[in-house]
Amino acid sequence: SQLLDSPGCLAGANAPIPGMIQGLQRYIQSYHIDPSKLILGVPWYGYKYPCLPGTQPNATYCPIRQVPFRGVNCSDAAGKEIAYGTMLQTLRSNQNVDYHGNSKGVPRRNTATHDPYFNTVEEAVVYQYWFDDAISLRY
Repeated sequence: SQLLDSPGCLAGANAPIPGMIQGLQRYIQSYHIDPSKLILGVPWYGYKYPCLPGTQPNATYCPIRQVPFRGVNCSDAAGKEIAYGTMLQTLRSNQNVDYHGNSKGVPRRNTATHDPYFNTVEEAVVYQYWFDDAISLRY
């Protein structure tokens, strides 16, 4: 969710594959490490972001409040970590979930990173949930 070139902050994937690949390549090159010696761990959680007031329940983009971190204007601290199982339960619950034309339980996908996300409305606030799954981890 950290955006360097954006005037505002948007909810997004925590660690999209393109960014992870770039980070791994820089680490391998900087420290001259044999890639076969590395093990990549992926989190079993996602993030739930409260969208700023005025965001529509079916919105693709979820503006979030600025929470600076290490010199970057936006951070995932604007959201809350949610366990992977809880994410899936919420997605499948069909209670206030916007499937954006998809079948029940099928999330929307970011076209650039393939990361899944979905929106809910809880107590008149639009939330956007982001996580990784078997599809997003293939790209």
